[in-house]
Amino acid sequence: MEKPQPEKHISAELRLEIRDEVEKRLTHLPGETLKIIQGEVASRVADTERFYVRLAFALACVVGVVFGVTWNNLREQTQNIIRRTGEVEILHSNVLVRFTEITNLYAQAFERYIELTNRIHELEGMDNIVTAKQLQKAFDQVGALKMEADGVLFTATAAAAAAGDANAFDRLQAWKNDASNPLSGEAGRAIEDIFQSMTGPFWKPYESKSRTTWDLNSGFENAKGIYMKSLPESRLSVIETIGTATNFSIGDRLNFLVEAAQTDSTIVGRRKAVDLLNEQTTNKFTVRMPDLIADWWRTNKANYTSK
Repeated sequence: MEKPQPEKHISAELRLEIRDEVEKRLTHLPGETLKIIQGEVASRVADTERFYVRLAFALACVVGVVFGVTWNNLREQTQNIIRRTGEVEILHSNVLVRFTEITNLYAQAFERYIELTNRIHELEGMDNIVTAKQLQKAFDQVGALKMEADGVLFTATAAAAAAGDANAFDRLQAWKNDASNPLSGEAGRAIEDIFQSMTGPFWKPYESKSRTTWDLNSGFENAKGIYMKSLPESRLSVIETIGTATNFSIGDRLNFLVEAAQTDSTIVGRRKAVDLLNEQTTNKFTVRMPDLIADWWRTNKANYTSK
């Protein structure tokens, strides 16, 4: 086996000489040889550039793979925003146009409303003139008819009261007491004429044209029913029978006479009830004192109903 040869060391002086010699030779190289060397250097540089280009392309692909989706989404969202912005601008423009149209329509409608309102007021004024004339004419006609009707009613009422109708007499009394009633004065004079007439219902003697009889044992309520159904010509006999019947209590009899004195439909019937009431209580009432009779009975009723 051969032994390794010891490495020969080159001295610094020798290295310097070698470098100088190489530089001299390079300087004096033929043109073709220089071109070959320059081509080799350019090739090395081109290879190096291609390497780094490929490296950059590979890195770009990695980045694209990692961030490609995000970039696409961002681009799509951006496009959507741009598109929506355009839509909003279009909608806004449409709204402005529509608002302008509505405003114009409102203005036109309001002007029309004012015109119609003024026209209505004009027509109302004309209608008021016509209506006022028509109403005045109608009122005049109604007033004339009312006066005529009141006259007829008053004449009939006064005649009925003079004939003994107590309800007609009450109506005359109500007209007299109502100072606002145009018939008040005439009613007062008619009442006095009827009351002072010696042949009238307040003074002429009682005349019992017919008598009604029944079994008093049938009770007080039955007797009151007979009174309510009795005719005017038999009224006096019925009032007298109930007012003097000992079959009934004094309280029931007096209560009946007080009611009859105020509400009987005939003046003579009221007179009879008042006369019987005075006889049994020693009072001195007249048929023209219905309120005093009612007050007395409210005060003294308990004294008689307990018996």
